[in-house]
Amino acid sequence: MNTKTLGYIYDARYYKCEDGIYAAGVFEVGVWDRFLGGFDKIKVFGSIYEATPSQVLGLNKMNHPQVEYIHVPYIDSIPKLLKNLFVSNPIFVKEIKNVDAIVLRTPGQLSSNAFYVGKRMNKKIGLEVVGCPWDSYMNYGNIQGKILAPIYFLWLRRIVKNADYVLYVTKYFLQKRYPTNTNHTEHASNVEITIPDNEIINEKIRLIDSSFENGVVTLGIMGSFDVKYKGHEEILKALRLVKDKVNIIIRIEMIGPGDFQWVLDLAQTLDLSENLVVKGKLTSGKQVIDWLKNVDLYIHPSKQEGLPRSVIEAMSRATPILASSIAGIPELIRNEYLHRPGDYKKLAKQLKNCIANKEKLFEMAGENYGNSLEYDSKILSNKRKKFWKRFSHEI
Repeated sequence: MNTKTLGYIYDARYYKCEDGIYAAGVFEVGVWDRFLGGFDKIKVFGSIYEATPSQVLGLNKMNHPQVEYIHVPYIDSIPKLLKNLFVSNPIFVKEIKNVDAIVLRTPGQLSSNAFYVGKRMNKKIGLEVVGCPWDSYMNYGNIQGKILAPIYFLWLRRIVKNADYVLYVTKYFLQKRYPTNTNHTEHASNVEITIPDNEIINEKIRLIDSSFENGVVTLGIMGSFDVKYKGHEEILKALRLVKDKVNIIIRIEMIGPGDFQWVLDLAQTLDLSENLVVKGKLTSGKQVIDWLKNVDLYIHPSKQEGLPRSVIEAMSRATPILASSIAGIPELIRNEYLHRPGDYKKLAKQLKNCIANKEKLFEMAGENYGNSLEYDSKILSNKRKKFWKRFSHEI
């Protein structure tokens, strides 16, 4: 029986240490299981950096006996970006001919280049569509992003249109914005969450009750401080409008990687320093989940998303949520708890209404938990495995 080898391309950064390969964030070695039901080997293309043991602490070990990692230089300058637009990457030209099919995680610059190399070689191409480059680049915070937004928007539309298999992380949003000609499509969030039993609802209600009795309500927001589109500014501006209109202290806890000095400076300008606690980066998984258990209300005012893992994690812990209406978030949260991206004034009104009515928070807790059940890791894992197994059968 012939073995089948899959090429997987994603703009990820991997770190090579003496005992193997590591990756940051939510990317874990178990991700390869979704493909190994139909393929015997996987060649993973990404940017690999040498690292010391201390530098990989807290990262996820990615070693797998059926997976090989191949270095592709990261695109970190305008000249490299322009070259990537028009010139086939020689690594892809050399290596893709040795695999039976490729799966691209999009959007991504490396993925875009590999698509056209694979097409010319008549390889079967599958896509994981996990985000929208238009939203990402338009809200990046500089003129360069606004220039790149239409380029990558049109590029991704063309790629999705001409792929053989397409897995979207949303139910509707990305499908509408990036339609495809193939009939081989599926939707499955890219989250990996184990949903607890419904006792978590009672735990959250007890927490909220206790917070109101103590006179301090805790809001939570999660996201990198190195970008300006995660909503840190919007929640601080919203709190400024609400702070003096409620008879309770509102505290904001922020977690995420990156330099948060600009957030501290903004909080000081808005006279909110005493209301803000920046916890910095927490390890994905248990640390984040434990933090969510102690948050009364999760705020997600992001301007760029696919289907946000953090929102689903908060839902799974029966946490009430106020969020922006960007991308796939309306598939998760009822419209009355959404605001247009950047509309901190409406967010302020929603926040004030929630603080004035803890019974509304109880209702939101139960509703969010119920909606999270379809995102249980076992359900989504089976859906992905079946989809990619069908893909492998066409090779």
